[in-house]
Amino acid sequence: MGAPMENYIVRIYRRDEKDPQKIVGVMEEVGVKGKKPFKSFDELSSMLVFTAKAKKDEDTGVQEKHPDSPLGRTSPPTDQDQ
Repeated sequence: MGAPMENYIVRIYRRDEKDPQKIVGVMEEVGVKGKKPFKSFDELSSMLVFTAKAKKDEDTGVQEKHPDSPLGRTSPPTDQDQ
């Protein structure tokens, strides 16, 4: 049996007309609280791969921080971080 389907909402707020790799937006995983910002296509791609890997590692108890997320965190900043 294959892996369960993953659902995301990706909002792109800005895209550079000269360089389509430069996009700014947020990614939300359906059913998970919080939004993860990204500033490039590579960062968005990395977040999707990391999220899939984190789900796989969840069963083993391994926790990692996303290397491309702001402040190396896996969730958006809180009011205490400001």
